[in-house]
Amino acid sequence: FISPDTVAIREVPKAFLHSEAVLADDFSAISGRMLTRAVKSGEAVLLSHLSQEAGAGFSSQLEAGQRALTFPVDDESSISGMLAPGDRIDLFLTTSNNNENLTMPLLYDVPVIATGIRTRTNASYLDEKQPTNHYQTITVSVAPEDAAKITLAQDVGKITVALRQPQDGNPIQVARLTKTALLQGPRTITRSVPRLPIEIILGGR
Repeated sequence: FISPDTVAIREVPKAFLHSEAVLADDFSAISGRMLTRAVKSGEAVLLSHLSQEAGAGFSSQLEAGQRALTFPVDDESSISGMLAPGDRIDLFLTTSNNNENLTMPLLYDVPVIATGIRTRTNASYLDEKQPTNHYQTITVSVAPEDAAKITLAQDVGKITVALRQPQDGNPIQVARLTKTALLQGPRTITRSVPRLPIEIILGGR
């Protein structure tokens, strides 16, 4: 948040003044608003750095109608910590039904907007302070009904993340897979081979 505790006033030559720089006389107009990207100490605060209204920060990155939902991940489901804000992922649910284990697609082409506290706007700043790929949560942008699906899925089974190629927006062409079907493997269809007639010599008439 912009406050007297987070900013300072400095004089700069007018010739070097950025067209979007916030002047000291305009501080009251920006006080209480939040940065939408990281600003290093000594950098000028620009209008483009600020949220559109007071109190709006991370939420300003969401598209209309979308919700930010955070859920825990382990090293396996975070692709060994290699997920990054801006990636798109598929979500699979593994659970049991009538004593039968099954895995099924939950959602596809889901945008990742944060890994831990790292977002697309603060990633470079955080990397300079403490480069790390360790995090225990990811935040995705989804419709409200999909947020409900993920919430329920966490309660009934395990969610696994599959990283998607950036330009691939196709639906998942996979049905639910059961333990029985996995162990049996693909069915082999055996077809009978027609026998060709062969002429032989027989005794008698």
